[in-house]
Amino acid sequence: MWVVKLGGSLFDSQYLVEWLQALADSEHESVVVPGGGPFADQVRAAQSRWRFSDKVAHRMALTAMRQMGELMCGLHPDFVGCDSVAALQAAQSAKRIPVWYPEAMAGEAPDVPQDWSVTSDSLALWLAQQLGAEGVLLVKSAPLSDPAKPLADLQHDGLIDAAADRFIAALACPVLLVHRSDSARLDHVLDTLDRPAMRLVG
Repeated sequence: MWVVKLGGSLFDSQYLVEWLQALADSEHESVVVPGGGPFADQVRAAQSRWRFSDKVAHRMALTAMRQMGELMCGLHPDFVGCDSVAALQAAQSAKRIPVWYPEAMAGEAPDVPQDWSVTSDSLALWLAQQLGAEGVLLVKSAPLSDPAKPLADLQHDGLIDAAADRFIAALACPVLLVHRSDSARLDHVLDTLDRPAMRLVG
C-alpha cells in the first residue's frame, strides 16, 4: 500500500481528475492524503486577520484537508473518506480508494507539531509510518529538475515542508516526488523502485 499525497495546488487544474483516475486504474493499492488547497489558504488569511494561535490554525488546516478530500470523493465514485486505520482498511477490502481525513488521528498526536511547519507533506509521511506503507508519493506542481538536490535545499525552496526531514528519517520506505503532469507514469514509477531513498522522479 502506497500513501499518495495530492497537493492542494491541483485544485484549479485538470491534473486533479487525471490523478484520481490514474489511482483508480492503478495495480497498486493506495491511500490518498489531500492537500488543503484554497481551504488552507483561507485558514492562513483568517489567522493573519485575527491572530489566533498556531495550534488553532493547525486544527483548522486539518479540516481544510478534509474539505479537499470531500471534493476528491465527490469527483470519483471509487474514492471514500476515512478517518481511522480501521476505516482505511475497510475501504480497501471493499475495493474502494480511501481518502484520509486527518483530524481524528493527527489532531492531537504528540509527535505531530501543531504549527505551520507541518503541512500535508509531513502528514502523509506520518501516516505512512502509522500504516507501515510500502512507500510515499508526493505529487507536486513545482518543477522537479535536480534528482540529486539535498533534502535541506528542497525544504529551503519550499518544495516540501519544514518538518519533512524528521518524518522521512523515521521511515524505512521510499519517498518519491513526482510532477503533477506524471499521472500516466504512476505504475511505472512505483514498479521500478530499487532501494528506499528520498529522490525526485521526473
